[in-house]
Amino acid sequence: MRKVIDESFEILQQKWLASLDMLIEINKNKFSVPRASELLRNVKSMINEAVINKAADNEFLTITDSLLDEVNREIFSAAEPLGSEFTERWEKVFRKIMAGEKYGEYTLNSSRFYPHLPRGAYWVRLKQPAGTTPERLREIAKKYNVFIKRHQKEHIVITGDKEKVKEALRELAVYLKRSDTI
Repeated sequence: MRKVIDESFEILQQKWLASLDMLIEINKNKFSVPRASELLRNVKSMINEAVINKAADNEFLTITDSLLDEVNREIFSAAEPLGSEFTERWEKVFRKIMAGEKYGEYTLNSSRFYPHLPRGAYWVRLKQPAGTTPERLREIAKKYNVFIKRHQKEHIVITGDKEKVKEALRELAVYLKRSDTI
């Protein structure tokens, strides 16, 4: 089962690369597709998170693939003035990818945003310092008016106003110095 999911991820990554190139091409032709750009960023983050955290199942793959299809529909729709040559050329690329042909080298990188936060929100992710209890984290969060949420098993994410997050980190620094989390 994991092998099938890994192969499906490879196809998703290749489709993402091709969709990005198609979007770049259409942008060079002075067409703007902001919804496709936003969806493409989200899909990349989803793929990266799932690969890094090995948190993918068939439902996740289906949702991600449908988002990529939506990106491509948006781009093809905006590209209609370019004629059928554009559409035919890119459809051929996607058929090759689906047949298992590699399109390019997908670079896996960590996300620059934390899901469910507004764009531009300030956040920090760190390994939970040894000696901090959930109660202590709640106290710090309340004291500095920030949100502290567990992320995976060993990490926490602190979100909020930049200065408030820094103040909360200063208070957590005492625990960091006493632990092996650095």
